[in-house]
Amino acid sequence: MEFDISKIKFSVRDREKGIVLPSQLTEELAEDIGIHTGDGCLCLCNKWKTCHEFCYSFNANEKSYLEYALNLKKSLYNISKIRLYSKGGEIGFKFYSIAIVNFYKTYFSIPVGKKTNISVPNIIRNCSNSRIIAGYLRGIIDTDFSLILRRKYGKVYPSFEGTFSSIKLVNSLAELFDILKIKNNILHYDKYDKRTGNTYSSNQII
Repeated sequence: MEFDISKIKFSVRDREKGIVLPSQLTEELAEDIGIHTGDGCLCLCNKWKTCHEFCYSFNANEKSYLEYALNLKKSLYNISKIRLYSKGGEIGFKFYSIAIVNFYKTYFSIPVGKKTNISVPNIIRNCSNSRIIAGYLRGIIDTDFSLILRRKYGKVYPSFEGTFSSIKLVNSLAELFDILKIKNNILHYDKYDKRTGNTYSSNQII
């Protein structure tokens, strides 16, 4: 699929910084969207609600993956000004771009703020290219899944497991795994948080 970039609004700063947008859906772009779904945040960062900030955070031991995600962003969007940060056991990077915000919202339905109702973007769910589907799954698995090794009957059974608040995301991920003929199971359960006294619904895909 090709994108009509002429419909996307660029800010003056975007033009000055040389920001570019992909003209078509590729495996790399799908992986970038998967990374954002798993570990990214798009939020308003000033009181006038005019400044949009992209933020990506990783465990301090994942420096090589941070560099990988950073280079992917740079190659896709020609981003030159990215702020790295380190806090406790967390590392990450932040940047600003109205054009990328509008691009994400227009073609991938990426929300500003919480991702409690996020889903796999329709453009990827309806794609027949298995490499693009695999790219999206790779992005979200690398950022928000765990590798679990269970030993049964003297053998090791590995699985990737991800837990999300959005049931729509889990159900749509199952669709993608089914397309790639990867066996999967979904679990829904409520989890009580002693600190807040609240019960939260969790949705897990294995």
